[in-house]
Amino acid sequence: MADLTAAEALRRHEAELRRLPEVAGLGLGEDATGKEVLVIFVRQGVDPDAMRARVPAQLDGYQTELRPEIRVFPGQQPEGETDE
Repeated sequence: MADLTAAEALRRHEAELRRLPEVAGLGLGEDATGKEVLVIFVRQGVDPDAMRARVPAQLDGYQTELRPEIRVFPGQQPEGETDE
């Protein structure tokens, strides 16, 4: 198999990841060293350690990273952001 981009790897595994009821969304990100990672956003209240047992540490050579879902409501800013 030819090397896949992170976006292609995410698309390739999207259906199987979205079947997990704890998954709120998917995306691409970077780790602390700037390498691309596949981000799996988990619903509020989900234990990340328990979820880690259900999601491989790597998919198609890309690390997976579990992050809490981000909720943004109209008229509100995400936590930590300010109007400047």
